[in-house]
Amino acid sequence: LLRAGGLHAAFGSDGKAIQVGLAAAAGVTAARLAAGGATAGEEVYGGFEEAFGAVWTTEAPRPAIAGNWIKAYPCCLQTHSAIEAAASLPSPPAEPIEVVVHPVSLRTAWRLDVATGLEAKFSIPYLTAFTLLQGPPGVSSFGAVDPEARALGARVAVATDDALAESEAVLTAAGHEVARVAAALGSPARPMDDAQLAAKVRDLAGSSLDGALDDRARPATDLVCGLEVA
Repeated sequence: LLRAGGLHAAFGSDGKAIQVGLAAAAGVTAARLAAGGATAGEEVYGGFEEAFGAVWTTEAPRPAIAGNWIKAYPCCLQTHSAIEAAASLPSPPAEPIEVVVHPVSLRTAWRLDVATGLEAKFSIPYLTAFTLLQGPPGVSSFGAVDPEARALGARVAVATDDALAESEAVLTAAGHEVARVAAALGSPARPMDDAQLAAKVRDLAGSSLDGALDDRARPATDLVCGLEVA
């Protein structure tokens, strides 16, 4: 089921990350098949529209990545502005601490307390506290819950304000605004630069994809057909 198109019901489980990985793998497989000359026929377009409720465009193509997000942190996208707001401070601020977000952020990243690394990925208070104590999270940050961050997170309140942008976050301390992030890093409004993208790739893949982003004009088939699988 996850391989077919992903399910909203997978959110909050390992399936959420697995279905995104399966989608990426399907894209690589499709690129390699197309490079080898495989075709699927015009009828596929109608099936796409019927299955997904979307219209197959006949307009001139543009790079999909131009309007896409690239996550700066390996956790729920709706936690990212809170993470950045916390990261902008040199040390944990005076309590009480509150994070104000758009309602959609709290509906998506709804965990207020966490017991596992997976739950931590969907918790605005935990990730705010973690960042205040240790800096922004990386892939290795979710192997287990950090007790100190969990304790501080229990004292971080989350409020909503539908006047904010959907990825905006405001951090207050002792009743005063101390940080605000209007658009998260990695969004179309604030794309990552080359160094940040390279760091993201290395955090995810180690040295396996070193140099993969060096030549943007390099045909994708040169890269995907030349990868060695560990």
